[in-house]
Amino acid sequence: MPADYSRYLPTNASRKKIAVYTALGAFLPATILNAAGAVIGTSSTPFDPVGSLGAVVPHWFRLLFF
Repeated sequence: MPADYSRYLPTNASRKKIAVYTALGAFLPATILNAAGAVIGTSSTPFDPVGSLGAVVPHWFRLLFF
């Protein structure tokens, strides 16, 4: 079984679906966050990454980020 929580699933649950959904649950957030990091990294000033973050994301997100 791919994940630790799978022991709580019914024994007749599809192993293939468990594996696919576990892989998607790990792949999609990582891909989205990496893409966002690439966009922010390439559109900001390399000498002031924290200061130039304000040009890319809204103010409320910077408070959450820090």
